[in-house]
Amino acid sequence: MLADTIKRLTAALSVVAAGVLSAAPAQADFRGGGVVHSFTGCEEYGWDITHAWPVRGIYGPSEVFGNPSTVSLFNTGGGAFHFNVTEPFEIGRIRTRGRGTGIHRTQWTWGVRPILRIMERTVVSPRNGDFADAQIVDLRIRVQNFAGLRRCTADVELSLHRRN
Repeated sequence: MLADTIKRLTAALSVVAAGVLSAAPAQADFRGGGVVHSFTGCEEYGWDITHAWPVRGIYGPSEVFGNPSTVSLFNTGGGAFHFNVTEPFEIGRIRTRGRGTGIHRTQWTWGVRPILRIMERTVVSPRNGDFADAQIVDLRIRVQNFAGLRRCTADVELSLHRRN
């Protein structure tokens, strides 16, 4: 009797789990690498136009997959930055609702909110494909108040591959 109850309960839970999982939006992010460069207004912090940082990057778009838009940068020389934007990324639109955090020796939340502007988001593969089907994406972002530093601006360029 107990074995039959367990079997029925297991079968019912399997059906519920399958329904919940199939109803969930497809979660995905894009991972790859790139560079942070073209620092302007950052000279007092030790960065100038000639500096360039190689980075690994993760981009979590909200437009298709339902998660908040996020960009994480991992400096190959040490340190990391994370941006969280509650709205979809739109080409050319300036974001003022971004939040920034960083880790370099210690973790901190930026006192000055970053302003992100998506300069370009190109679907590389499939060629001429829609973003919903994108497998490889190039992303170019201009970040004002980079690293929480008022008036410090940097460009971020990433080439990313979709990971489900």
